[in-house]
This record gives sequence, structure tokens and C-alpha cells, in this order.
Amino acid sequence: MSDRAASTTLAGPPGFDHSSGCLSDTVCKASYTPMHLNGYIGMRTVGKNKNYFRDQYCDSIKYTPKETHRQIVHSEVKLLPDDLQGMNDFLRSTGYGHLVVGKEADIDTIDFETMSDWYRFTGSSVWLPKGQCHLLASRIVYSPNKSPMVSFLRLQVFNSDWEEMKGRRLRYLDVSGADIRRALNNFSSSHDESSLDPVSIKFPSFMNIDMDEEGRDSFLLGPEDPRVFYRSTGKVHEPVVIFNQDSQGGRAMHFTFPLQSDPPNSKKTTIQVRTALMGENTFEKNWTPFFDTLDPEPTGNLRGSVYLLYDLNPLRVYKCSMDTGDCYIVQQDGEAANNPRDGPLSAVRGATSLKAVPRRVVQRMLRREGIMDPNYPLQMWVGFVKTHLDDCGCGPMFYRPTMMVLVKQGHSFRIDLLTDSIDFDLDVISWKDSKSTFCEDGNNVLNPNEISFWEIGEEGPLDGTVFDLNSRQLPSYEDYMALTISQADETVQVVFLRNVLNFVIGSYQHGNLVLSKRDVQYDVKLRTKKVETCLLRASLRYCEIYSVSHKRPPPEKVD
Repeated sequence: MSDRAASTTLAGPPGFDHSSGCLSDTVCKASYTPMHLNGYIGMRTVGKNKNYFRDQYCDSIKYTPKETHRQIVHSEVKLLPDDLQGMNDFLRSTGYGHLVVGKEADIDTIDFETMSDWYRFTGSSVWLPKGQCHLLASRIVYSPNKSPMVSFLRLQVFNSDWEEMKGRRLRYLDVSGADIRRALNNFSSSHDESSLDPVSIKFPSFMNIDMDEEGRDSFLLGPEDPRVFYRSTGKVHEPVVIFNQDSQGGRAMHFTFPLQSDPPNSKKTTIQVRTALMGENTFEKNWTPFFDTLDPEPTGNLRGSVYLLYDLNPLRVYKCSMDTGDCYIVQQDGEAANNPRDGPLSAVRGATSLKAVPRRVVQRMLRREGIMDPNYPLQMWVGFVKTHLDDCGCGPMFYRPTMMVLVKQGHSFRIDLLTDSIDFDLDVISWKDSKSTFCEDGNNVLNPNEISFWEIGEEGPLDGTVFDLNSRQLPSYEDYMALTISQADETVQVVFLRNVLNFVIGSYQHGNLVLSKRDVQYDVKLRTKKVETCLLRASLRYCEIYSVSHKRPPPEKVD
């Protein structure tokens, strides 16, 4: 159980150099390969009478960095395994084992851990500064004969080198010092580790989420698509898990707090997300959380608010209370963009949480444009969304990550950047056959799950030039990022990235971070619409090229 002091900044293991932006030797010394990534930008300067959507060609808003230090590089993909240890105890103690084997079965005689037809995916991770570990939330599904029945949320912790720490305990954040002393005294006298359960959680573990068993219908029962992100407001620094779940009234989004304690023998406390537009029979998923870095800190015991990016086409953003789940819409940009090509259905949706570009970097960029006010209301976030293409040439459905930059200027949100499709040089496994990478073998799915950490060092002349903090030249940083991904809804993997921030900053060589009042009031939705349309066109081309190189060869002729 960790007893280190809380930290408001990310601290690393012994020997960690924060100025380098590197978390561990596993990240620093990994072998990195250039991605040769292009982007499409929405902040290009145009004439007063120009319509950004109608008058800009995709080639004219295409961004291709020339400098080496602005090209994103990636490591090899690393598998994050799980042997489902503890599943027997969880399913028996909660009674959920009956959902798997039926109400008449004696679940005490069944070894769930050796049963087949269990699948694990959607692994979402976040670095916990106080615990000095990565917290990974995965979805575990029981799916006999490829027919999903029930799913659960699984928690694991990994050290900075991505080695699982089985048996590790983390204290709950809401227990008192007296509670902790009492639990430790009980443990000292009894040597029964369960005496620590009221004040800490032991990993690996399952989250005991309440399920609407009575109201279940044809939908899969249980929580799906977990995303874990980190809340750091005021004195509170903790992970939050957002997921969707089917219940009476339809599928809805929920929050839960894994490091908050619950009464003995009770279900995990969850908060359902609600909006005025939600009625019965809703189907909600793929909401993208992020925090406003300029919002005032919550008072008392309040958790404050989180923003949720509901959709990119059109751009729709909610602000939601993390105490009640109540939401209100803060922006919706008209109608959806036209499909970029007749034929396959295409969309950009579902994302990691969005990570804020540090305020010091935003202020440096603002100074470059002549704005010296440190409180100027402009913020930037970076995340990974996915393109969803139907019948584009490789399987019925084709998913790929793409990186996104969201900007808020004043009260107006916009998309400043979307990149080409990203595959990290993977031959993505096929949906129907995990040993195949051929497009003929079902859906071809590579999903971005979560940004586990994004560490950014100090500004420096990475390109060998002399720099001036007040100059108009674009700054450079050494930054490292970890992104968890899944293939074919079967694997949970992590990949390390470098130069993400430099890539983003480089795009502003071709446009302004601060747009004119006219652009913010009238033109911003056209800019976002154009960026997404160009990205989808590029994604369709990528799919066509990928399908040619991943086509099953004809059988050899036998003489």
C-alpha cells in the first residue's frame, strides 16, 4: 500500500529527469520509427470573402512537417497480458457467476478462470503520480459461440516499465487516518490480508458494478468501453472511469471512482450522465472526456465538472457535473458534413480522453502571436479519435486511429487538426481469425483506447538553433506519450510516441492559433467541417491502399 505524499506534478522513478519528459528507461531507450504522418488544419489564414469549407482544397490545408524533430515517431507495440486471476472469487462473491452458467448451477464448483469464451479488450490506462503506477481498466466479456452475454470491468496496475504488479494495494482516497491505523492493527494481529480491504484495493481486481438484471433484454448486460482518465482539481487528484451500460431506458454513460471506498457488501457507486435531450430508449456511447484548465476549482467536497465531446460531425460538446451527472450543451455546430464520397458510410467518433496542452506551452504560443496576457482564454487539447468506414475495401467495417487537436478560444470550440489514419506499422489482425491479417476475414479494427501519460520537458533548441522565449519562432520540446490500443477487440497493447507536441506546434507555421472575432463567431464551424471531410477522404484512400496489400493471395495451382 503506497504511503507517499500526494503530488500535483508527475514524479518519476529514481533517476527520473523531468526536464527530458521521459518516464522510464523502457520509454526513453525504446527504438522509435518515423510515422511520416500528414495532417489537415483548420486555422489557415484566408481572405475575408473566402468560405473555408467551399473554397479550400484538401491539398491546401494539408500539413506535412519537414523538420525531423516535428515528425512523430513510435515504438514497437507491447502486449499487456492478463490471466484473469481473481475471477472465481469475484463471480462467486457477487453472485454474477449465475449470469454465466445459469441460476440453477452450483457456482462454487465451477472454475471460471479455466472456462473458454472469455475475451478482454478496450484496455484504457492512466498514470497515477502518487501511486507511481499505470492503472489499466479493461473490459472482460463472456461470449460463448461468439454471442456476447455479459461484460465486467477489470483493473490492473503496472509499474513505469509496464510490468504488472500483482498483489499491489492502493489506499482509498476518502478513508481517514484512524481507519487506516485500525485496519493496520487488525492486519498485524490477525495476519488476514482481507482486514485491509476497507481501506485499500488490491490488484488485479474487478469492479462490482450494479447491473440491471431484471430489465435486461436482447442487449449485452454489463459495463462496456471503459475509459480511465485523471482528475486533478484543487486538492483532489484521482482516476475516473467512464463507461456505457444498458439499463431500463436504454444505454447511458456512467462515471465511477475506483479509488473511492464503498460500504461493505455493496455495489460500486456510479453516476449516470443525463442531458435534457435524453429520453427513453437512448443509445449513448463513445463520449470523450476532458477538463477545462481555466475553470475555477470546485469548493468543499464537490467534484466539479467535466466536458464531454459528444460528436465531431457536427461538433457537439456538453459540460457535466461529476456530482449529479446532469449535463447541458455548450456548443453544437449545425448539421453534419456531407459524406465525402457516395457509397461507404464514414464517420469520426469514439476517442481517448483529451489531454490538455500545458498552460506554459499555450502561453508561449500566445506570446508568439503578440498576446502577453497569461490569462487569455485559449486552451488546446490533444487526443486520438477513430475513423469508422463501412465497406471501404477491407472488411465490412474498418477502424483506424487519427490524432486530433481541439481548441477553445473564448467560448468557441473548434478542431484545428486531424491526421491521416495511423496503424503504427501493424498488420492488423482480422475479426474472425486472430491468426489472419487478410481483409477477407471480417472487420478490420484498430482502436485507440487511452493516453496513459504525456510527459513534456522544457523548451529547447531541438533542431540545433538558438532560441528566444519571446521570439516568433515556433518552440520545440522533448515529449513522450503512451497510448493503449486494441486490435479486433481482442488485444490490449501499448505503444510509445515522441514529438507529438512538436508535430502539433509545427502545424501553426501555416495558420494562427488566435483567430479573428469574425472567424470565431461565424467561420469556425466551416473550418471544423472542412478538416473532418478531408480526413475522411484521406481515410478512404488509405483503406483502399491497405486492402490491396492485405488481400488474400489466390490458391496455388496444382499441376
